[in-house]
Amino acid sequence: MDRINAAYDYAAGDTLLRQMGTVITRLVRGEDLPTRFGGRKFCVVMPGTPLDEAQAMLRRIAGVVSFTKFALPNVDRPLMVRLVKGSTGLQADDTSAAPIARARNSARESSLPGE
Repeated sequence: MDRINAAYDYAAGDTLLRQMGTVITRLVRGEDLPTRFGGRKFCVVMPGTPLDEAQAMLRRIAGVVSFTKFALPNVDRPLMVRLVKGSTGLQADDTSAAPIARARNSARESSLPGE
């Protein structure tokens, strides 16, 4: 997002984030809660979903987003983006920050070179 904002301006970056949010929202179930989670991050809460099924859904979302060509105002060519995804389940003793931290760690581990 930093490169997009620098190259095209923040309005273009905001448009891209809105478009990505629309794509993500259309890909999840009615009971799921997709949301923008600060800056360039998105979160999808999938109640009652086993972790392996949630991970499969995230792979599907990332795949669709990575093959989507996004059109931005005043940009002469479509842009393509790549999502880095992380996932976690809730644990009985979780604070509100704990699942977010685990999902971030999961995303870092899944984007290591060679994987």
